[in-house]
Amino acid sequence: KVNGKPSERNFVPDHDLVREVANGERNVKAAPQRVVFGLPHNYFFSSDNAKVDINYRPNGEEARRASPLLLHVHRLGEGRAVAVHTLLRSRFLPEAQPVVTMKPGRARTLDTVPVTVDWNILTAYLDRFKTSSASDWATL
Repeated sequence: KVNGKPSERNFVPDHDLVREVANGERNVKAAPQRVVFGLPHNYFFSSDNAKVDINYRPNGEEARRASPLLLHVHRLGEGRAVAVHTLLRSRFLPEAQPVVTMKPGRARTLDTVPVTVDWNILTAYLDRFKTSSASDWATL
């Protein structure tokens, strides 16, 4: 459950992939789809306290990749607000090195996990708000 509601389970393949890495899988063919939301990207499994950190490390140095999705909550007055999303499409990772590292807990880091950036992940997220109306605006 998330905030008392049933989980939408939108990224089951990501969950399963990262769970396999946490359990010792070393032959990883691709990074989770959700890396497009920004890096580093961390997973924690409360059932057994396993964790996996996913990062971009050019030349062995940690580097952040900000999310290309921005959210601004704009106050409208009279106790109302609206959320404004902005998607800034750009080259997410350099073409010469579109790989991330995956580090399961205290185990050895997987250094060259290929990344395929799928902008449809963010577009699908934004499409959820197309049906929103003024009655869905938050009250402050």
